[in-house]
Amino acid sequence: RYQPVEPTRLVDTRVGRGSVIGRVAFEPNRFGVLPANAPVALTNVPAAPAALVVSMVAAAAATPGWGVVAPCQEPGAAIPYRTSTVNFAADATVANLSVVPTPAFGGQPICTFSNVPAFHLVDLVGWFVA
Repeated sequence: RYQPVEPTRLVDTRVGRGSVIGRVAFEPNRFGVLPANAPVALTNVPAAPAALVVSMVAAAAATPGWGVVAPCQEPGAAIPYRTSTVNFAADATVANLSVVPTPAFGGQPICTFSNVPAFHLVDLVGWFVA
């Protein structure tokens, strides 16, 4: 069952909210890492949702690229997915909706990364419960 919520900003790398500050890229220590307890702390997400529904925004990249919001393999190390959450052109601001599975949430953080440096924003818009 899907539970929508008012959009809640979880990550904004332009100002360091919930993550690093600055443009994020696929390189050591430049992941946007959302702590595992952040959605619970900021919203009424239950302790064990089936998945989080988020909107990811990529902004202000110097070149075209792609970005991902996904479970972290370990703190600070994102799983290298073969699909993107959002594709963007240079100097564009682009958003896309994504369903993030809860293995990332159950004690593991959620990571954002992109193949070129870009600002990342993540808004929680809902969750699924079993």
